[in-house]
Amino acid sequence: MRCARLGCSLLMMLVLVGCGGSEQRLSTAQEFPEFGFKLEMPSDWMNIAGDLQNKHATQLTFKLENLVGAEHTFLAGLPPSIEPQLANWTKFHFTEVVETSRGDATVGGLAAWTITYESKVRPGADITLVRYWVVVKSDLLYLFRVVFPPGREPEDGPVAAAMIGSIRFIEAAKTGVTPLAPIESPAAKDTAK
Repeated sequence: MRCARLGCSLLMMLVLVGCGGSEQRLSTAQEFPEFGFKLEMPSDWMNIAGDLQNKHATQLTFKLENLVGAEHTFLAGLPPSIEPQLANWTKFHFTEVVETSRGDATVGGLAAWTITYESKVRPGADITLVRYWVVVKSDLLYLFRVVFPPGREPEDGPVAAAMIGSIRFIEAAKTGVTPLAPIESPAAKDTAK
């Protein structure tokens, strides 16, 4: 009888542990009306002044840019034409930045583009992954960036992807959205010399 109870207890523990798993449920709604979107995030993530972060320091940040008045060639090349600015945004925080992948995605029902960089905060440091999702919605450009501290992408990557996948666009308040500043690509700078 005692073995049967112990067996039932062990079975119950396994069931409970199995139910917890590594799959994170998105349970907290966050709305950003000034940026024109809302999303769901896990309850163990925090909103710190508009940046979303978990206890392991994986962080989701975002920018909204106004495309009104942008150069025609830049607009025609979107989303890949934004890559020099994404690289510069990444280099602002990291010393070594190497692109590792790019591809197509969908965010909020709209076509999106992704690019991932392996980055280091200093030479010899462990690799930090930085992944961007770029979305064009009429005359607005949404930039979503997730920074994965060393070793966190395998566990936090699916959660971040689910958060990005939960995005729903709402009417953006365009007041205060500044026009996108043009940036010269490194290749154009070299040919100008």
